[in-house]
Amino acid sequence: MGKILNIYIAHRGGAVMKSIETADLHASKGILGDRYFSELGYHSKKNGLVVSKAITLIESEEIDHFNRAYGFNFDYADFRRNIITQGIRLNQFEGEEIMLGDIRLRGVELCEPCVHLAKLLAPEAVSKMVHRAGLRAHVIDSGSVACGQPVSGLAG
Repeated sequence: MGKILNIYIAHRGGAVMKSIETADLHASKGILGDRYFSELGYHSKKNGLVVSKAITLIESEEIDHFNRAYGFNFDYADFRRNIITQGIRLNQFEGEEIMLGDIRLRGVELCEPCVHLAKLLAPEAVSKMVHRAGLRAHVIDSGSVACGQPVSGLAG
């Protein structure tokens, strides 16, 4: 079982990620106040279609490894994911349900690094973070989550 280490939101695409202690999650909408909740994110629309109303998660261990291995000192917020976890492998939840505290999410797909992230961080982010850049998930249950709460699969 892991835990929620940090929670971040940005009000619109390109805005600075703001650290918050608790987040209000809304089923099928995401995190209240986040860019994807209001469809203002960089990846919100593609060809005029809404493609992401999801939240994103990433393992703190993967960010720490990237920084150590390639000589960077990026902050967790720099990776532009909503939930930073610790102590749990997220890739196993692609296509599965995951619990953040008492809130159910469904892992939709791996949140692979993109050219946009590489421009914000470093070119190495694309090739070195493949299959390590987190999970995109849809919110199933509405409610609140907070830093320090457990992260687990449904089996616990």
